[in-house]
Amino acid sequence: MTLKLSVVALVNKKEWHVERNGSATSRLAGVARLVTVFAVLLQMLSLPAVRARAHGDAQCDSPVRGEAHVPVLLAALGGGTYACGDGACPDCHKIEDPGESATWTSAAGTFINKVVIKSGAGGATGAEFTFTTNGSDGCYSVSGIGTRTATAARMAEDSPSCQAISHVRFYYDCRSPCAEVTEWSAWVDTSPWIWDAGEQDYAKTQERYKYDRYNETHVCETDHRTIWQDYKPCTVDTEVVRTGGSSWVHKDGQLCRSAHFRQVDGQTGEVCTEFDREECIPYQGCSSTAPGSEIGRTGPTYEGGRECWEVQYARIDSFTGSVCGSEKVTECTQIENGCNSASFSRSDVRQGQPVTMRFSAWGTGVTGIEVYLLSDARDGQRPSGVGGGAWYLMASAGPEGGSVTIDSGWLFPKKRLVLVRAFYRGVYSDCHSEFRVSEGPTRTYPVAGLEPCPSCVKDPVYQTSRAGQWDICKAREDGTQEVRLTDHPAADKAPHWHPSGQYITFQSDRDANWEVYTMDANGASQLNVSQNPAADVAPFWSCRYIYFQTNRDGNWEIYRMSPDGTQQMRMTNSPAADAEPSSSCYERVAFQSNRDGNWEIYSMNSDGTDVRRLTNTPWDEAMPEWSPNGEWIVFQTDKNGQREIAVMDKDGANLRYIVRSAAPDQAAAWYPYCDWIYFQTFRAGSWDIYRTNQDGTVTQRVTSRASSAEMLDDGNY
Repeated sequence: MTLKLSVVALVNKKEWHVERNGSATSRLAGVARLVTVFAVLLQMLSLPAVRARAHGDAQCDSPVRGEAHVPVLLAALGGGTYACGDGACPDCHKIEDPGESATWTSAAGTFINKVVIKSGAGGATGAEFTFTTNGSDGCYSVSGIGTRTATAARMAEDSPSCQAISHVRFYYDCRSPCAEVTEWSAWVDTSPWIWDAGEQDYAKTQERYKYDRYNETHVCETDHRTIWQDYKPCTVDTEVVRTGGSSWVHKDGQLCRSAHFRQVDGQTGEVCTEFDREECIPYQGCSSTAPGSEIGRTGPTYEGGRECWEVQYARIDSFTGSVCGSEKVTECTQIENGCNSASFSRSDVRQGQPVTMRFSAWGTGVTGIEVYLLSDARDGQRPSGVGGGAWYLMASAGPEGGSVTIDSGWLFPKKRLVLVRAFYRGVYSDCHSEFRVSEGPTRTYPVAGLEPCPSCVKDPVYQTSRAGQWDICKAREDGTQEVRLTDHPAADKAPHWHPSGQYITFQSDRDANWEVYTMDANGASQLNVSQNPAADVAPFWSCRYIYFQTNRDGNWEIYRMSPDGTQQMRMTNSPAADAEPSSSCYERVAFQSNRDGNWEIYSMNSDGTDVRRLTNTPWDEAMPEWSPNGEWIVFQTDKNGQREIAVMDKDGANLRYIVRSAAPDQAAAWYPYCDWIYFQTFRAGSWDIYRTNQDGTVTQRVTSRASSAEMLDDGNY
């Protein structure tokens, strides 16, 4: 028993010692000699247990299920040949329950010569399928016979009705490659006929092969030869080329020309023959035409500042000179037209005083003129007849121009920009001019009879990741003199000013869940005002209330509360998500909702009544914010596959895109910044704060830190 265990251990144990000075070879040789000695002893003692482990019984059943069994191959002393066992059946290996396929590799010096597949997995009775060559029988396929590695597989996709595989037996022997070979194969071309310039003949190469008798994919011997073919110039490889001739002329209903040809040997370049001949092809009259003289024109039309005519030309046959018809060509010339800048009855107007704007254009093609005034977020309620949007349409007239007189009492006191636009046949030109509105004795209110919130805030407030967690900072409007307002290991995000600029609201998870907090403008008196175990996020501070979104009712809804956290009131009640509230000082609330399938912008009264849908598109619109005067809403949209900033009137009309770039631009904040719309963007490779004026014509970078992110609201909670 001791002797058996030792031999098996020596055969199966793979222990290699790599030592300095190349001693691995001597150790391997010693191991090989030791294995041979023990093999001889085993044969003398006739130990059947070891032989059964090496070869298996007649059914090849000895290997453990799923185990890759390696047969015992005894290395001869000092040599690299192998000897197979001499059991009652050939050496083999069995794999139980292989699934859809089984692959096995035999030892070096052996070749798999037969594969037997037993069907009926899971104990079912099945048949045996024997393969001695590679191929398939419709249910099973075998490859690799004649090599060391073979694969047996069930063709499940092609024949799903075939039974699963119970086990696979791989049979192998120790026949060396090319010990027995086939006869020479037929000669096979290994190249096409190739011209040999040195021999002045064509030649091609051929090969034939002897294969292993038991593996006809294995080449044992290769024989080569070259076949020559005597070549006579101008008999095999010639080329006829046209080397000259006359132009095509019309002759008896055909196009004919005289052509000179040369036949040249394709290999030697020798001229074999030369000849002339007439070439003629059928010709249908007017198949080839050229433009003739003008026979008429219509127009003009105007497009892109150009005057265009449709000119009709005759088409003339290129060979016969006959008229074949006509064609129309559009011919355009640039026209000279333009606008004149507006002039004013006074350049400095005090609030409440009237001002007259005169506008005109020049050129013969002008069809109409319009005059616009650039709006301001602090303007009062515009008079009847004044169009909305980023530019107020003040008046329009024909090509003769005109004038318009307005009362300046509703205009916010500042320098005001006026645009005159002259239209001429599909295009227009713009001219700009300015006048100043000075503060009058009576304050201008955005809506008559309603006192607005306190004056605008200049300093942006935002969240930053600079300290390793989200904190709240504020800075000057150009990004300088930054002040850190919170310093807590938790996340403080989504800050928003009170319109007075004295207080800030934000969200924080410092109490183990998201809550709404308030603090003074200098970061003092940080208070949890929402006080609820649910998530309360996205706070927005209007003049009277703090609006926020919460999931305390099982989904995102809009709530409002007093600044001290009392009088919490639910404003929306929808099974969908209502989020990102924003309010004007006139208590109209904008928010985003997916109640109609995708994110759209809605508005409602401050008590949740009168809900109106403002956008209706197949893409998402989100994160709305009011302008300070309650006339417009800025929001983000992904209409073009990238988040951009857009502005619309409070009723959803006059939508216009003001910020577009290759990077995402999002989370715009307008109120209470007044002159500027702040937003966050990734256009410089990191999240930073930018700002733009309300029509998007001026964009400025506010923060610039590549090592951290500065954002108004990342929207993550």
